[in-house]
Amino acid sequence: MDSGALRGLAVTGEKRNAAVPDVPTFAEAGQAGVTASTYWGVLAPKGTPKEIVERVSAEFAKAMRDPDVVARVAQLGYLPIAGGPADYAANIASEIKKWGEVVRTANIKAD
Repeated sequence: MDSGALRGLAVTGEKRNAAVPDVPTFAEAGQAGVTASTYWGVLAPKGTPKEIVERVSAEFAKAMRDPDVVARVAQLGYLPIAGGPADYAANIASEIKKWGEVVRTANIKAD
């Protein structure tokens, strides 16, 4: 895609996206504080034995370090991060807090 076609666009992440490196972040475009990211994660039902959670987490982290997986995920425009269950729980809690504030501030109501 030529850079002229990208004029006026911005990515919502904190860093530029490798899939569209010529597109600035919102912060670079003068809109500090506008960030949103897509997350993929693996969840298990409450009560899943800790050993199973740890095994699935370890295997998932191993896959996220595989060069072919890293390259494909990056090609799709994502940044592979292989954190553990506590990291993902903290991320979920942070997202709930962030977007909950957006909902309250904008007085968004479900229909």
